[in-house]
Amino acid sequence: MHACGALSPKLNVILSHANFIAENDIKLVKENGAYLSSTPSVELQMGMGVPVCFDADRDVQSCSSLGVDCHNVVLPSIVSEMRAALVNTRAVYNEKFRAAGKIAAKLNHTVQDAYVLGTIHGARAVGMEKDIGSLEVGKKADIIVFDALSPSMICGAQLDPITAIVMHSTPGDIEMTFVDGILRKKDGRILPVSISTEDSKVAGVDAATLGWSDVGKNLLETQNSLKDKIKEINPLAAKEKALAAFGMDPSMITTQV
Repeated sequence: MHACGALSPKLNVILSHANFIAENDIKLVKENGAYLSSTPSVELQMGMGVPVCFDADRDVQSCSSLGVDCHNVVLPSIVSEMRAALVNTRAVYNEKFRAAGKIAAKLNHTVQDAYVLGTIHGARAVGMEKDIGSLEVGKKADIIVFDALSPSMICGAQLDPITAIVMHSTPGDIEMTFVDGILRKKDGRILPVSISTEDSKVAGVDAATLGWSDVGKNLLETQNSLKDKIKEINPLAAKEKALAAFGMDPSMITTQV
């Protein structure tokens, strides 16, 4: 990518996963202002290696961010990815001590480290640090309001809000959401959005607004149609094509190491 100019600072390049990135490549990423995007929940359960964002041996946190991959498989929540990244790096760090018959004197990385990855680092990764990623005068009013009295967050939120968000919160604890100053979620419910006549036809609704119930209805209809199509697919042939699409060698798949 660097040799052909595809890693230019002007392009705001984001490399997804990159858990096996080489030391020299990390240097190139930093020099060109590129970012790595870790998706811990998917990477960990699919055997894609230890998330690179909190690499214990190399300084990659400064050029790392978080994302959500395959939200049909995992919870589509950046906060849940903060938590997954944090507990994983602590487990890997602690295992070295446990193997030596010792106990680590401190936890590896902080909740603040994880919070930064999912907020301002994400904004920097997409080249929008001046507009989003933190609450500052002049930036877009992208604001999430948590219920500090919910069963998940009460007591913790009053003492340490960042820890309560990263370690205890769920999407259900979000009371209100503003996107660029516009209220999009209130009292825990997603609000309808105004749509054009053309968009209403695409969405299959005869209205000037689109609510979550309309979206949900379309999703279920799509799911049902896919169920019928799946019945016509040869699973073995589909597996072979999927492996080929991801450049995976079938001979490497095994039940034993």
